[in-house]
Amino acid sequence: MKKWGRRLIYLLIAIVWLGIMLFPTFAFVLMRNEQIEIGATRIFMLLEEDVAGIGVQTSRPARTEDDVSCQRGSIFYIVWQGEAEGQNATYCTCDDGSDRIRDGRWCRSP
Repeated sequence: MKKWGRRLIYLLIAIVWLGIMLFPTFAFVLMRNEQIEIGATRIFMLLEEDVAGIGVQTSRPARTEDDVSCQRGSIFYIVWQGEAEGQNATYCTCDDGSDRIRDGRWCRSP
């Protein structure tokens, strides 16, 4: 049991070390491309005159009542210059198969 506990600690240390070593690469790619998309998550730079920071946007399928396809999304900001208080949001967009996007009234709470 003592051997497995030690191996688990070594594994956790290696994962933390790898995360620390990859952070500069992540930051460089984010600065160069201004955004990174990983699956349904988008991380982007805020490059405004009075605000600097990072935004994180996620989306996932939402439950609906009718034959309507809906996506529930959320966005939050990590700001180090300026203010973004109250700007975090959750939204829902729906598409019923026609060429127009519907409002999110079909979305139900997760």
